[in-house]
Amino acid sequence: MFTTGVLIATGSFAYNIIWVCGLLVIATAMGNLSGYWFGRKTGPLLYKRKDSRFFRQQHLQTAGRFYHQYGALALAAGLFLP
Repeated sequence: MFTTGVLIATGSFAYNIIWVCGLLVIATAMGNLSGYWFGRKTGPLLYKRKDSRFFRQQHLQTAGRFYHQYGALALAAGLFLP
C-alpha cells in the first residue's frame, strides 16, 4: 500500500487514488473471507490429528482456553497490532 501511494503521489502510477483504495478494500475483504473459509474447512481436522514434531494437541487446547477467555479482545487487538 505504501509503495502504491508513493507511485500515485509522484505520478508514476497512472491510476486514480480512489480506484486503488477501492481495490485494496476489495482485496482485504477477499483475503479475510478466504482465511475464514480455510480455517472453517481445516480447523476441525486439527482436533483429529495426532501429535507430531510440529503439532501438539496440548497447544491447540491452550489456544482454545486463551480465546475462550480473551476472545473478542484478542481478535480485535490482533487486527490492529502486529
